Amino acid sequence: MIWSVVGLAVLVLLGIWLEMPARIVVLHMIGEGHDGYDDN
Repeated sequence: MIWSVVGLAVLVLLGIWLEMPARIVVLHMIGEGHDGYDDN
């Protein structure tokens, strides 16, 4: 039973950890696609 909790926590942490760079890449690609739309 404890392994299911540990596995779930690992999946959540991995999802959050992988979501951050993925979101940055997506936002960068969207920013590249729109001319003049630069938040820097």
